[in-house]
Amino acid sequence: METEGHGMPSIIAVIPSKTTSNRIAGKNLRVMCGKPLYQHARDTCYEAGIFDRIYVSSDKVLDMGRVGQSRGSLQIAMAYFHARHMPMDGNAPASDVAVEVLNDFYVDQAQMPEWTCLVQPTSPCLRAETLRAAAKICNENTDAVIAHRVSEAGKACGAFYFVRSYLLIEKGAFANLLRASVDYKRCEWYVIPSSEAIDVDCHCDWDLAEVVLKRRARE
Repeated sequence: METEGHGMPSIIAVIPSKTTSNRIAGKNLRVMCGKPLYQHARDTCYEAGIFDRIYVSSDKVLDMGRVGQSRGSLQIAMAYFHARHMPMDGNAPASDVAVEVLNDFYVDQAQMPEWTCLVQPTSPCLRAETLRAAAKICNENTDAVIAHRVSEAGKACGAFYFVRSYLLIEKGAFANLLRASVDYKRCEWYVIPSSEAIDVDCHCDWDLAEVVLKRRARE
């Protein structure tokens, strides 16, 4: 796949979409503004036009549905459903999910993408242009590009993480990878607006994200 810019490194997106949830039952499958929460993340990745492949990983088969059309010369990756192999108790760390997808990608493609981007379905207000801008920071001098809120510099908000794939395999957990990246000054913090950093964890967050998306639809 050809991405929007020349010289863009190979990147895959991983959207961990478990079907269980403690505070909002099955929230990743619940419909917000016309589509399930995980499809908002999938469509954002699709519209960003920077990924070689997009994987929606879950413990149950999900409806991948249809995604939008490419715009102009923007070439867009296909989205794939990834069935998890790991035992599921609803609390599998996102880093474990990403590593499993990477291992399956390697078996299937006989190569490893340079970067892996974890995009949380619980951040439905994240914009495609934000992902595109953050991806431009992924270069030879950087091992991680992490989203954070304006008011919380140096603290990951969880909306997305760009990380070097081989380091993710080596370190195993995002906490270990980030610690190493920060220690060696190879971590870039990418500021995103508070509206894009909404993390749907409770019903109040859900209502707020829905208001933001409805307002955008009217713009």
